[in-house]
Parts: sequence; C-alpha cells; structure tokens
Amino acid sequence: MTKQVDDGPLLKLCSLWENTSRAGQTYLTGKLNYATRLVIFKNNHKSKDSDPDWNVFLRQDEPKEAPKPRRNRHRRHAVAVFVPAVVQGR
Repeated sequence: MTKQVDDGPLLKLCSLWENTSRAGQTYLTGKLNYATRLVIFKNNHKSKDSDPDWNVFLRQDEPKEAPKPRRNRHRRHAVAVFVPAVVQGR
C-alpha cells in the first residue's frame, strides 16, 4: 500500500495498535514480520524541546518457522482450465 505526499510516495511499513502498560503508560506496538515486533514508547524523560517525543524499539519474538506461502487456488484453477483449451485447439 502506498500513499502520495508532497515529498513523494509513502510505503506502509506496518500497522500499530495502542496499548496501556500496567503502570498506565500508553505505547504502540505492531509486527514488522513473523519474528520482529516494533514497540514505540513515549519519551517520559524529555528535558528539552529538541529531545524526541517517542522512542522506537525492535523486539525479536520467539523464533518461529516462516509462514508457508499460501497457494493461489484461483490461479491453479485458471491454469487447469487454460491447458485443456490449448490441447483441444491442436
């Protein structure tokens, strides 16, 4: 998914969900892929305006197998329909 902005196209990296910690602090989290999670915390130690408002962290999840590619049944079906039509044309 891409969006156009004044500086050029944007490529969507991931989606984020807002959560609340047990201490009551808001943070954002989302999956970059099957094994890596993005976690964003508000900078509660900001002492001047030039300090960042948020800090971004990558968290490695427990190693898992990469998801198996899904079969495109529609494409398989289209090939099965197409092949007999070619053979009949001979």
